[in-house]
Amino acid sequence: MMQAGSALALPEGVERMALPAPSTAATPLPCPAGPRTLAYLCFTSGSTGLPKAVEVEHRGILRLVLGADWADFGPAERVMQTGSLGFDVSTFEVWAPLLNGGTLIQPETDVPSLADYARTIEADGVTTAWFTAGLFRHLVDARPDALARVRQVLAGGDAVSPDHALRLLEVAPGVRLINGYG
Repeated sequence: MMQAGSALALPEGVERMALPAPSTAATPLPCPAGPRTLAYLCFTSGSTGLPKAVEVEHRGILRLVLGADWADFGPAERVMQTGSLGFDVSTFEVWAPLLNGGTLIQPETDVPSLADYARTIEADGVTTAWFTAGLFRHLVDARPDALARVRQVLAGGDAVSPDHALRLLEVAPGVRLINGYG
């Protein structure tokens, strides 16, 4: 546990960015970030199984979620976050709604069950959700009724089962199913 006032150790080669002191001035504070500025590091297992840091620039996030034609991200979208912030899909889940005037919905529990996902979809009017291929299969098997309420279902991270895709489309003929794999 960190002590109050202690500094977080950064990986070698990563420098802390100095932020301007808080101000009550009416003019905007200078922002050193730009399109080619590092937004975050995403660690993957890579093809060797060893963790590898991938640098993600601000422009990569913007390219993913602004002006996209592969999914709808407008102000009416209510996107449910299903992935951990350490999973690259969270970039889509967080920034697609926030940069397009939509709403980010988070389940109330840290490790949601299928029933928790269904309850969140219903209670919060979720319109868009990304599921890993495995979670997608489980939801279609156990709670396809919950997914029938979502306008856009994205599934990926692994090959999406064609049988499960067809079963969802039978239960929810109006859903836009997007294969986000590869």
